[in-house]
Amino acid sequence: MAAVRFNPVIAQYYQRLIARGKKMPVVMNNVKNKLLHTVTSMVKNKQVYNPNYRLSV
Repeated sequence: MAAVRFNPVIAQYYQRLIARGKKMPVVMNNVKNKLLHTVTSMVKNKQVYNPNYRLSV
């Protein structure tokens, strides 16, 4: 998947899932869902992608 190769945030997420021992179809589905939620949120809030964005806890 291109996002894993070219997006550092998604690549870190992918590596965390692999390190936890998740199977490849599960990992790819989780990455897809993360991308989908990110894009949906960006459109909803009329924002551009910010790779340094972190949720406040």
